[in-house]
Amino acid sequence: RNWNAWNKLALATMSLGAFEEAERAFEKSIDLVPEKAEVRNNYGTLLLHLGRYEEAIEVLERAMVQDSVVVEAVELLGIAYLQLNQRDKAIAMLERARIQAPGRWQTHYRLGLAHERLGTDAAAGAAFRRALDLAPDEPMPYLHLARIHERAGQQQAAVEALRRFEALEPLKQEVDRYRQAIRANPSHPAAYAELGMVFSRTG
Repeated sequence: RNWNAWNKLALATMSLGAFEEAERAFEKSIDLVPEKAEVRNNYGTLLLHLGRYEEAIEVLERAMVQDSVVVEAVELLGIAYLQLNQRDKAIAMLERARIQAPGRWQTHYRLGLAHERLGTDAAAGAAFRRALDLAPDEPMPYLHLARIHERAGQQQAAVEALRRFEALEPLKQEVDRYRQAIRANPSHPAAYAELGMVFSRTG
């Protein structure tokens, strides 16, 4: 098999939940083309989905060395650092991803999460609002804005943001959407990461 055949096999088995087989296929693909950032990016996505954040960081950092403009690797690194509570690094990566791809609402949303964990509510609120400018029908930024308003004592704004959240699709529908994205396009790495974040939010 050539490297792309192993890569496609890994993505297909990952979409079916056969993660051990996917990992072996990614490793074979990397052995054939160690310089290929695309494969390392996909492999890093799998490791991130499995909660192996330190390993994901190592793989994704190699992908960035090989191709510094791989926005997906930069953004996924931000998620990995966020999951490890390395908030400053998460913000640095997500800011970089925001500059490279300013039109992605997910990047602004994740940046808001990082700022919120850091305790910088003003920056978090700005990021969540920008996410909503780009995707006004996404529920989760409203939920986080409601919490920010509540902490600031802005009860009316908090109630309004919470009302907007409740009027939009709840977490179950969000999970269904990302699952459908994975089924429709098994090579869509962000969908795996987003689905993992949804599950982490629901405990």
